[in-house]
Amino acid sequence: MESIAQAVNTLSRFLAHEQIHSATGVAHFLDGLPANQGPDVIVLCGSAILSLGDDVFSLVSSSDFCNDRNIALVICGGIGHSTTFMYDAVRQHPRYHILGDEIQGLPESRIFEMIAQRWYGLSSESEGSPFIFIEDRSTNCGANAQETKRTLDAQGLISPRSIVVVQDPTMSRRTTASFEHSYADIGVSGPKIIAWPTFVPVVEATSGSEGGLDAADGLQYSSQGPTGERKNGLWDMRRFLDLLIGEIPRMRDDERGYGPRGKGFIPHVDIPADVEEAWGVLSSAMKVIDRPA
Repeated sequence: MESIAQAVNTLSRFLAHEQIHSATGVAHFLDGLPANQGPDVIVLCGSAILSLGDDVFSLVSSSDFCNDRNIALVICGGIGHSTTFMYDAVRQHPRYHILGDEIQGLPESRIFEMIAQRWYGLSSESEGSPFIFIEDRSTNCGANAQETKRTLDAQGLISPRSIVVVQDPTMSRRTTASFEHSYADIGVSGPKIIAWPTFVPVVEATSGSEGGLDAADGLQYSSQGPTGERKNGLWDMRRFLDLLIGEIPRMRDDERGYGPRGKGFIPHVDIPADVEEAWGVLSSAMKVIDRPA
């Protein structure tokens, strides 16, 4: 089971694509960009991992962060195949469960908007930085990028200085690639696009897990570090593993993937050999046949 845990962690690190490691890192990234090149955008994608919203809202509600910065926050996400997981996460959350009767049927972005308003004092109707925009039509990673760009374009924000993408760590690399694809036509004058998944999930083998348990039953989330801090709000282990397995075929640049040789949703992404090997280990453990994207 240790080898499976190592494979999971290899996949998790690759897919999270953690280019920014903390809220402080966001500020340092922005401070290092050339001046006078338009606003900086933070995109929060709808997710059942509600801590993503907490991290973003804590940052942008801080006057220390927003003072002297031109920040736009786009909360994106409509109603898709995973929205029910977000409903469940809200209902099980120690604070946000009181929204349980109000969220059914709402787009993911509107749920995050409610949390931003009620717990962080953030509103799309407020004036000044951060400017908050809601995109509630997108239903997948590619649409997150396309509809966010459409939302920003409608506000005259054609070419932001930067876009910080905050997405579920299992989909962070692909979503960031989708934004790169959506802004590719702008060329060198386009935004600097970077991923801030807020944490990288880490797993470990459970005690006594070498006795024939399947992968999901033989693994647990680490109790240490950022994973441990979020442990109670993470995916069911089987769903987490399924998300990891499903991402790699999508990321491949072949006739079945999302790259230029396939569906053309994202630019070419290099998948290292150790990541492909880890995918094979986990797929074998989960008895998964290479599925179409």
